[in-house]
Amino acid sequence: MNVIEIKSCDSQTVLTLSPHSRNADEVLFLAKISAAPFSGEVLASTYVIGPPTTLFDDMATSWTGWSGSKDWHAIDGDLSFGATITSLGNVTLVVEM
Repeated sequence: MNVIEIKSCDSQTVLTLSPHSRNADEVLFLAKISAAPFSGEVLASTYVIGPPTTLFDDMATSWTGWSGSKDWHAIDGDLSFGATITSLGNVTLVVEM
């Protein structure tokens, strides 16, 4: 099982995504924020909405930029990601737990 770490360029903040369990309809994964003013973790599901990789795939496809925010939300509302990009190509990822 793969663990993904996304590190902030502006601080020591790290977002870690790691698989927890799988079944036919969903993957449960642990999202953890560390080394930030807020530290915490939440167990999130891909049920119905799909995996957060769809957000990152969409961002990669739109590498020249996009308008507004690209978002992913867990079905239960416990975890969401929102990504914006500047005209210089700097991406900001907002994580809400």
